[in-house]
Amino acid sequence: MAMEQKKMQKLMAHLILLDESGFLLIPKVKRTWAPRGETPIHYHVFSREKISAISALTVSPQRKQLSLYTHLWRNDISTEEVIEFLKPLLRHLRGNIIILWDNALSSTSPEGLDELEKMLTASIRKTGGSQKLLWACIRASDLPWK
Repeated sequence: MAMEQKKMQKLMAHLILLDESGFLLIPKVKRTWAPRGETPIHYHVFSREKISAISALTVSPQRKQLSLYTHLWRNDISTEEVIEFLKPLLRHLRGNIIILWDNALSSTSPEGLDELEKMLTASIRKTGGSQKLLWACIRASDLPWK
C-alpha cells in the first residue's frame, strides 16, 4: 500500500496555467453614436508605452488550493523576463509540474501608464484574493475537471 501511494505522489503534479499580455495606452476601436451628419471625434494622446504582464494560476496536486502569481514590466516580455518570473515560482512549487501556456490580449484605454498600472494591480489583487474567482477560471476552461 505504501508503495502505491509513493507511485501516486510521483504522478501528481502542480498545474500551472501561464499567460502573458501587453496592455497599451492606445484606445480600443468601438462603435459610437453621433447626430446624423456629424462625424464623432474621439481625442486621445497616442503613445506606444505599455505594461506587460505575466501571470500563472497554479493548482495544487490535490486540486484543493489555487494561487495567482503575477509580475508587471514597463517593457516587452522577453526570454529573460520569463526566466525571472519562473525561477522563484518553480522554487516555491515542490515536485512535478505541468505548464499550460496561452496568449491573449486585453482591450482597455487608460489615460496613462500610471492609470493602467493601477487598473492591472487592482484586478490582480481582486482575482488573486478570491478563491471563488480563481475556481471560476478553472471551471470555465475546457480542462477535464472532476
